[in-house]
Amino acid sequence: MLIFDENTKPVIFDSIYTPTNVNYFWVLDLNIMDVTLTPLYALEEITCPAIRLEYNGLKFYLPTIYYILVFSEETSQVDTINISELTNNSFSVFSYGLNETTITKLNIKIIDYQQEYKFIIPLLDKTQLLCHPVTPDRWINISSFDQYKLLVNKVIGDFI
Repeated sequence: MLIFDENTKPVIFDSIYTPTNVNYFWVLDLNIMDVTLTPLYALEEITCPAIRLEYNGLKFYLPTIYYILVFSEETSQVDTINISELTNNSFSVFSYGLNETTITKLNIKIIDYQQEYKFIIPLLDKTQLLCHPVTPDRWINISSFDQYKLLVNKVIGDFI
């Protein structure tokens, strides 16, 4: 899995056994409705179905059991949907970053599906979404938890 470390540099985790020098990583914390650094306490390894996405030349896998932060172009309301539902056109995936605070709607292509794929992922709190890199300075937000209850009546401007 890709993350942004404390220096806002993309880092990939490919093994839970390989030592890492990452102490903190970026998350969207819904308790404070802002992005913040959080300590890296542990990594978890999961094997599950995955879809491979492509954006601007970057190809990456995401677990279909995870959720992704999306918005409605008509209302600007945000929500999380299961990543397996990305083929549904009623929601738009967007990116932003620390130095790129403008919202950019992403035209993500789904290019592959794997029945079984191994992910190495940092442990997240139930109110956190991982800032997953899509460019050197922009990210999307994903989580293993559906944060619908924390996002009711929230719009993009509430945290970006």
